[in-house]
Amino acid sequence: MRKSAVSSAVSLPPTWMCSPPALPEMVYIPAGEFLMGDDFGPRPARPAHELILPGYTISRYPVTTLAYAAYVAAVGCSVPRTWPLATRWLEEAERPVTSVSWREALAYCAWLGQQVGRCVRLPTEAEWEKAATWNPERREKLLYPWGNEFDPACCNVVESLIGHTTPVDAYRIIGDSPYGVSDLFGNVAEWTLARYLPYPYDGARHDLNVMGYRAARGGSYLSEGRWTTALHRQYFSPDENHYPIGFRIVVDDV
Repeated sequence: MRKSAVSSAVSLPPTWMCSPPALPEMVYIPAGEFLMGDDFGPRPARPAHELILPGYTISRYPVTTLAYAAYVAAVGCSVPRTWPLATRWLEEAERPVTSVSWREALAYCAWLGQQVGRCVRLPTEAEWEKAATWNPERREKLLYPWGNEFDPACCNVVESLIGHTTPVDAYRIIGDSPYGVSDLFGNVAEWTLARYLPYPYDGARHDLNVMGYRAARGGSYLSEGRWTTALHRQYFSPDENHYPIGFRIVVDDV
C-alpha cells in the first residue's frame, strides 16, 4: 500500500492490525418475493407492495473503520471527520466507519472490487430492506430485524444510553435479521444505491449518473428506537459526511 500518499498527520492503525484487502463475512439472500414498505408505517414507506428480487450477497456487518483504513492508506484519500486518534485504534477498529459520504462509499466499493476481482457495490434500498425486515419462513414483514417489538438491548440507539458507535458485532445474534445479517438497526445509518423517491419502488432510482438525494436506512445511535423502525427512510445529499452514516456492501457475480 502507498502509505506515503497519506499525510503524516493522519492516524493509521498499527501494521500488526492490518491485513490485505479482502471481502468481509458475507450472507446470501435467496431470490424471491418480499413485501416492500408498509401501509401502516411512516408515510414515506407507503404503500406496501410486492417485489421480486434476484439472489444477492450482502455483508453481514457494515464496513469497519479498520477495513476503510486500508483504502485510506492505499489511495491517500482524506479521512472521515470522526477518524480515530492514534491511541484509539484498539478501541475503534471494529466500529463502523462513519461520516462517510455516498460518493466516498462508492469509491471504496470500486477500490475493493479491484482488489478482490469482484463487482462490489452498495445495496439497493430494496435489498437492504429485504435483508433487514423479511422473514422468509413465515413470509412476514418485521418492524425491526429481530421482530416487531422495540428492544434497546438489541441495538445501539438513544434508549441504549451509549452515545457513540459500538463494534459492528456488538449485537450479533440478538439483533440479527432472520437471514443472519447483523447491525442493521441503530449504530450508524447506511447508504443505499438508490435515489430517495416515493414508492412504489423501481430500478430507475439506481442510476448513478442522475443527481438527487440518496436514501439511507437503519437509523443510528442518535435515533429514538421506539419511534424509528427498520422501515424508516432517511435522505441526504450524496456529499453529506457529518451525520453518522456508514455503509455495507453487496458483491455481484462476475
